[in-house]
Amino acid sequence: MPTTDADAEIPEDQLHLFPPPPAAPRRGVSPATFVATAVAAAVLAVIALISALLFVHERGKTDTSGDRTQISTTAARVAEAITAIDEGGNHPLGGAVEQLGTAPVIDQDKAISSTMGQAMTQFKLKSIRGTVKEVYVGDIDNAQARVIVRLDLVFVGDNTRVIPDQYLDMTLAKLDGTWKVDNVQVLNVALAGGAPTTTTTPAGSSSSG
Repeated sequence: MPTTDADAEIPEDQLHLFPPPPAAPRRGVSPATFVATAVAAAVLAVIALISALLFVHERGKTDTSGDRTQISTTAARVAEAITAIDEGGNHPLGGAVEQLGTAPVIDQDKAISSTMGQAMTQFKLKSIRGTVKEVYVGDIDNAQARVIVRLDLVFVGDNTRVIPDQYLDMTLAKLDGTWKVDNVQVLNVALAGGAPTTTTTPAGSSSSG
């Protein structure tokens, strides 16, 4: 059987003329790509959750407007109370949490305040304030409701910064005719104690609360 060029052996003194082919690219994901993908997935999850709540809001317009108003107001007040910390770890709006939250939420508030107090020390802040921008009220099922609160965090210090679009996932329960926050879940890195990655400095801005 005749040999072909592919079958012929290369003499040793000519091997340098035929360098080995480049290595095949490794299959895998770089750390930067993995982080970017995880962040994108988290953002999409929040958007999907808000979209679902907006859908049930439209579907549930038979709910009494009085309940929806009270739910929205209660959630906003608790969100701003939880995210208000002064120097020394003082919690100036803690009374609102005790008034409008159940016992588990009061415990959650203490844990969140502790985490934010550590952030104050880390970033040398004088205070932290949360300003509610929007409250998404979902369907009202008997005496329970699901709410997403969007707020901005204002880090007050030598270099005041705003951490926009922080989200709290809340469950409310109607107890003795009054809506109270029964559970709070943090959906963002900044509120959970991570360092802010994008910040802006407010310039005479006003809040619509």
